[in-house]
Amino acid sequence: MVPIYQVVANLFALVILYELYTIASVLYAVWKSSWIFPKGIDDQGTIFFSSLFMVLWYQSSFSQILMAVNRLCVMCFSRWTIFTRRSTTVITLGIYPVALILAALSQYILPCCRIVLQECQMAHLKV
Repeated sequence: MVPIYQVVANLFALVILYELYTIASVLYAVWKSSWIFPKGIDDQGTIFFSSLFMVLWYQSSFSQILMAVNRLCVMCFSRWTIFTRRSTTVITLGIYPVALILAALSQYILPCCRIVLQECQMAHLKV
């Protein structure tokens, strides 16, 4: 497999996971005719599901950056052999723990930076 296909496949899988997350939360809210967590933004369930969103967001962002750097190196610096199959696999898999750590930092350790999503805002984030 060519390295860019690994990055694109990873990004494609993340988009599918994000869409499933969004669809599930909106369908649940419609089914219950209320918010998923009616206790508000300080509810642990709200923070946990917002953390899942942040993990997907960080992974997607880093995958897009990786794809851009890959294309830059391949197009402009073709003599460099940075993106071999092995290194691309290691970098792609390394995105996951980095995203988990950053999401934990932003949602639990640094509460001033917490991002809490509500269902009415999710539709606007996709636009």
